[in-house]
Order: sequence, then C-alpha cells, then structure tokens
Amino acid sequence: MLLCGLPLPFTHSILYLGIEVCAAKAFKVSLQNKHLKFFRAFSAILARTGGRSSDIVILHLTRSFCLPVLLYGLESVSDNSVLRSVQFCWSRILLRVFKVSSVDNSALVCYYTGVLPPAFAVDLHKLRYYSQLYRLHLDSPHANITWHCIHASNSHSVQLLYVSYSVYFDVSHQTLVRAVWNQFHMYSV
Repeated sequence: MLLCGLPLPFTHSILYLGIEVCAAKAFKVSLQNKHLKFFRAFSAILARTGGRSSDIVILHLTRSFCLPVLLYGLESVSDNSVLRSVQFCWSRILLRVFKVSSVDNSALVCYYTGVLPPAFAVDLHKLRYYSQLYRLHLDSPHANITWHCIHASNSHSVQLLYVSYSVYFDVSHQTLVRAVWNQFHMYSV
C-alpha cells in the first residue's frame, strides 16, 4: 500500500490516544503497557511508604496515582475482556494491601473505603462523556457532529448503559455518581 508514493510500513500495533490498538481481524487492544505502568507506580508507592503507612492510605494513593494510568482512555473500549483484565489488576492490588482473595471481599473493601472498582469507574466516565455530549447537542445541534456519529453508530450500547444505571441523558453529574454508587451498592452488598 502506498501513501504519497511511499510504501506504508506494516506494524503490529499503534498507540492512539493512550490505547494500544493491535493488528487483528477484529478490533483488539493491548493493555500490557498499561499494566506495567500501573504496577510500576504501585511498587513506587510501596517503596516510598516503606510499608509503614496504613492500608487505607496506600489504597487512596493507589487510587489517586495508579488507577488513572490504568483507566486512561478505556471509556472508548467496550470489550468485556479488557474490563476483566483491568479488574484483575485491581484485585491483585487489593490482595496485596488488604490480604483479600475473593471478588466479593474485594468489592466490600472498595465499597467501605469509598473507592469505585474499575468497571464501575469506566462506566461513570462513559456516562459523564455521553451526558456532556448530549448537553452540547442541545446547545448547538448543528455543531455537534460527535453526538450524531455516536448516536448513529453506537446508540444501542449507549442506551443500554443508561438503562442499566436507570438514568437519562440530561441528568447532573451528581445524579450520575449517585446512580453508579447505588448500582455498586446492590452489586457488593
């Protein structure tokens, strides 16, 4: 294949907006680099605190500094295997910090410490993004091409996301947070 008379080199993956897209017959992403950066940041927190900090402090430092590295750009990916991979990384951290081994216990640790698990955090990011697009669409319907593209190509999955949390497009940020936390409460307790 040529571009401007020059051959395009073949590559196995490309980094686009923080997501590594792999060459495959279907859409496929790789989170290997994100996992490495996440665990590297977590190890740096453990090394810096020297094991003398409380579990809650380590968890909140991990949420503040490590989890954004892992979750960056994942709202654009709707693959369940990707979310399971992210959840596995998070459960490894909880195992290390709180010595919990089951998914139910890790969900309870997250609930009682006020930390959303990665799957719920990604859903909250998606809900915020779609709600902001919807508000922009209402303000200037002709200028917001993004809303029309998402609505035309992905409207069913967006509607399922809103239905699963029992919210509408035009709700406030606080309502979205409350809806996600309510759903997480029903899941964890």
